[in-house]
Amino acid sequence: QAEAAEARCEDLQQAAKTREEERSLEREAFRSQLHNLKEELNSAHCSEISAEAELRAALQAAQRSATEAEMQAKEVAAELASCREEGQQASLRANAAEERFAKLEAGTAQWKEVEKSLKDEVLEARRTCESHKQLIRALQQSMAEQKQQ
Repeated sequence: QAEAAEARCEDLQQAAKTREEERSLEREAFRSQLHNLKEELNSAHCSEISAEAELRAALQAAQRSATEAEMQAKEVAAELASCREEGQQASLRANAAEERFAKLEAGTAQWKEVEKSLKDEVLEARRTCESHKQLIRALQQSMAEQKQQ
């Protein structure tokens, strides 16, 4: 019986040792899994931080682009207003030039009428002068004929 008890005791000790080794292996496996999970968590945290930094940088770049676009839009609006003002001034100058041209054209038409009238008067004066010359010659001839008689 003592031998059987001793064998049983050895079997129990062997079983306990085997269980302890199994538990040790399980603990080691759990520790390894825990370590891997911690590394995965750290990696995810780093990725999250990196993604947040990229997002902030992209947001800042977008804000800068929006600000630049707004400034350009304001510049374009100012240039457009300036162009409109210049266009209105040019239109006013064109209208004034057209009015001056119309007045000059009317004046030119008047001068042409005056010129035609003067040419007509000159022509009439020449005819009258020629007629008077003929009368004077006729008178001179008539006086010469009277002297001879």
